[in-house]
Amino acid sequence: MDENDDSFVTLREFFVELLLEDNLARYHNNRDSYLKERTACGRGLSPKDAELVRNGSLREIEERILAEYNSPGPRPWLMVMPP
Repeated sequence: MDENDDSFVTLREFFVELLLEDNLARYHNNRDSYLKERTACGRGLSPKDAELVRNGSLREIEERILAEYNSPGPRPWLMVMPP
């Protein structure tokens, strides 16, 4: 599969899904197994992003998420209080 293939999830989507149900516990129990499982069910990261999750620093992951152009997923909310 191509790195730009739409069948991959973005890092933002991956980390949001990680917070659902028991995903985080499964991820911490066996990271490689969890990444392979997500790929098998069609919700995997691109090979480049999977490698970043396996071996990258938190800063590198954050920079990649910020760089994702039109990354789907939850958007930060900005609340402006009137003066």
